Amino acid sequence: MPNFSSFNNNTVEFHGVLPGSYMLTGTLRSTDRPEVMGYARQIVEVQNHDVELTAPSFNPGFDIAGSVQVDTAAPFPLDKLRVNLRPDETAGYIPNPSATVAADGAFQLHMVQPESYRLLTMPIPAGAYLKGVKLGNREPPDLQVDFSGGAAPLTILLGTDGGRIEGTVQNGAGDPLPRARVVLAPDGRQRSREDRLKPGISDAKGHYVFADVPPGEYRLFVWEDADPNAIMDPDFRKPYESQSLAVKVEPSATLTIPLKPIPVQ
Repeated sequence: MPNFSSFNNNTVEFHGVLPGSYMLTGTLRSTDRPEVMGYARQIVEVQNHDVELTAPSFNPGFDIAGSVQVDTAAPFPLDKLRVNLRPDETAGYIPNPSATVAADGAFQLHMVQPESYRLLTMPIPAGAYLKGVKLGNREPPDLQVDFSGGAAPLTILLGTDGGRIEGTVQNGAGDPLPRARVVLAPDGRQRSREDRLKPGISDAKGHYVFADVPPGEYRLFVWEDADPNAIMDPDFRKPYESQSLAVKVEPSATLTIPLKPIPVQ
């Protein structure tokens, strides 16, 4: 990490910078307000000599008006929800815009930068699921919201017609298998929806359950003994796809599916 020193003439020097490509980022703050007032970034190419730069202009950011909409009557108070956006890693350091949802579903995000963000999975209570998002009139398929073109209304869509998958994990002898690791992974058109990846574990009687499952295509994986962090990695699951079970969840449907564990390679 390059070291730097700031001087009274409003210049900053970075020392010991190795040749390569860097992202120079900066935030502007007021002395009497804690939040970020502006943001700047610039790509810097360093070769085998010193580089002098003029600081890029600071972007003041903008406010985003949003709302949470439910396809039927909300099964819980909407003010239990909170909206969080995570900037792309390529944006450098940007604070995560965050807002509490009001009882009528409205919210306001402040100091949003003209960058691309991902809607983080909200702590949605039982009875609903995150159906999708709309940025203006456009509905991104993977929860990625791009504000590089400026401010636009953000609508978060919740569904209440989720399905249910349950069953018993059994060992080779047909006996219930407790504490088996079960994963429900999105497949087909919703494969990129990481928020729909659900981990589970069978109980003392080998029973597992996934509730409020968004309608769509999935694959069910189960291991008797596997690293709980590794099974969330698509690269870990890929060799086991042929041994997983393809499942299609219809709206409000309940599926009962017995499972047998996949041997860990």
